[in-house]
Amino acid sequence: MTRLIIFILAICNTVVLNAQPTAFNNICLQGQQKRTYISFATRNEVNVRYYSIEASNDNKEFNIIGRLPATTNSMQPVQHEYDLSGHDYTYYRVGQLNMNGAISYSEVVKVTALPKDKQQELNNFPVSIPEFAEAK
Repeated sequence: MTRLIIFILAICNTVVLNAQPTAFNNICLQGQQKRTYISFATRNEVNVRYYSIEASNDNKEFNIIGRLPATTNSMQPVQHEYDLSGHDYTYYRVGQLNMNGAISYSEVVKVTALPKDKQQELNNFPVSIPEFAEAK
């Protein structure tokens, strides 16, 4: 019986330590009450150190403009959001730094101009701004 319990614990530890990198879901830019946010979900956060919010104007060279902490070894989906106020870039992405030093990136999202009718809605504060980003 003791050998069986030790074997099960060894399997559980192996699964957690060798978990696959987090997959990003639903990364997008959103506007709410004259503010812009980048939001994304992860399937899990096993062995993730933190997320870097990165921005670019040419979609080639990205700068880190902020960081979000990861939930400690969560096997559950997690939703994140970062306020982009004060940042005027065209392209955004999220970088994930794992405990082993590996880095992976989300898809890039691009800020696009709002149609004129939506710009008029923005002048009638407060309103909820619809999503205004496209994935590249």
